[in-house]
Amino acid sequence: MNLYISEPKTHISISGQTLVITTESEVKKFPLGLLKSICLHKNVQITSQAICRLCEEGISIAWISSDRIVCQTFGTGNVLRQKQQFDILHNDKFILNLSKRNIHAKIRNQMYLIHRPELFQETDITKCNTIQSLLGIEGSYASIYFAELSKLFPMNYHFIGRKKHPATDPVNSALSFSYTLLYHHINRIISVHGLNPSVGFCHTLHNGHYALSSDLMESLRCELCDSIVLKLFSVLPDMKEFTETATGILLSKEFKQNLIRLFQEELDAEYSTGNGFSNSKGGAAEQLVCSYLNAIEQENAELFTPFERK
Repeated sequence: MNLYISEPKTHISISGQTLVITTESEVKKFPLGLLKSICLHKNVQITSQAICRLCEEGISIAWISSDRIVCQTFGTGNVLRQKQQFDILHNDKFILNLSKRNIHAKIRNQMYLIHRPELFQETDITKCNTIQSLLGIEGSYASIYFAELSKLFPMNYHFIGRKKHPATDPVNSALSFSYTLLYHHINRIISVHGLNPSVGFCHTLHNGHYALSSDLMESLRCELCDSIVLKLFSVLPDMKEFTETATGILLSKEFKQNLIRLFQEELDAEYSTGNGFSNSKGGAAEQLVCSYLNAIEQENAELFTPFERK
């Protein structure tokens, strides 16, 4: 079970083998054995005893703001696996092939969501000889994608393309929040497998950024984020759900709760894998991380299988 707690003035403590969550209106209790991760808004209070106990149990904790992870706990990890992560950074061909597979899946899923699969020319990916040229192709398709995606939203929300810092409209604010949820979810899975989330293969490495999480979430953005934001805006939420500030558009507590609920439902939802089997989308995220691990252990990029809609 993954918990997402955003209500202000919430207090979290520990009692034996139970996590106790106290709000202004109720008290909820969760056995530690059922928990995988906890995602907290930065205004939620948690005791140091609870933090220590959750870490001892291997339960990830993330503190988030409206559009980013402020802090997240991890275990010590598997040092040999992490050494392999650093070692492959010197294998340019391997890194390029991993990145090609990742960007291919991302673009294919984007074109699927906007019902324009014919726009994707696979040779655009195969002909790339450097990461820089690959990122250029990714950017070109992103422009097409968000231009087409904007047509699927009602005009009164003023969504004309992706704008991150700050989010200048309700749709961009909702997209940023959903990407933060996915980022945290992928972080947790990476940590469970003993990998270092800061050591990616396509995103640039720098302090304070989980590059591997950014890499591995790419093929899941459409399925687990963009699609649920589309669903939320299809019911025409009232503009009172959004507040304009100097730092961008803020989402109401209720809107965030609905987004979190849909995100969790999508993780649990099943899809056809195209070979006669089915899997949950949360399971697909686990499988994606495992395939990356297999690929670096055997230095075979073909073993890396990003999520693709069949």
